Amino acid sequence: MMNRCVIFDLDGTLIDSRADIANAVNMTRRDFHLPEHSLETVVSYVGDGVRKLISRAFAGTGVDMEEAIRTMNRHYAENAVVKTTLYPGVAQGLEELYEHGWKLALVSNKPTELCRIIFRHFRLEPLFAEIVGGSSGFPLKPAPDALNYILRTTDSDPAQSWVCGDNHTDLDAAKNAGMKSVFASYGFGTLGDAAYDRIIHSFSGLTELLLPEAGKHV
Repeated sequence: MMNRCVIFDLDGTLIDSRADIANAVNMTRRDFHLPEHSLETVVSYVGDGVRKLISRAFAGTGVDMEEAIRTMNRHYAENAVVKTTLYPGVAQGLEELYEHGWKLALVSNKPTELCRIIFRHFRLEPLFAEIVGGSSGFPLKPAPDALNYILRTTDSDPAQSWVCGDNHTDLDAAKNAGMKSVFASYGFGTLGDAAYDRIIHSFSGLTELLLPEAGKHV
């Protein structure tokens, strides 16, 4: 019998990281003697990996993108969990899913080591079978490659497995991998015209969906 897995996005799904991302971008802009962006502006640039984030945040400045990416990654690694928090219900919900046999995995466009820094801080690593970041060698979401890898390594049935994320890239990746999708409306991603199977307005909605056998109700 094959397993069932839930593949999570990170930013806007498990963690509210807006302030720390914006801080790292603005520390980088200050290094290049540029004015800061507002929190809202930086958040509007998030969702497609650090390269796209920096490209958007430094558009028209003439700054060397590779140098800006290296600088941003350094600042963020040093300040990744200053104001970042887990969304309400995440710690308990992940524990419940894990205890009920769901295979948990992460696929984020954020560099892998930054994902691990954050997971270690919040003590989530032991619950996750796989942590795949944007530096893992797979094409970024919405490409399904990382999801397919996790389905294989966890011996999970795609038709019985889910992707949970707040961005169109997560939902499109799920479709491309033949998985079901949950749109986390509480996050800060953009839905665009992506289709999804279910929508949740808080993380507890996911456990209510996936754990009816634990006395919960869909």
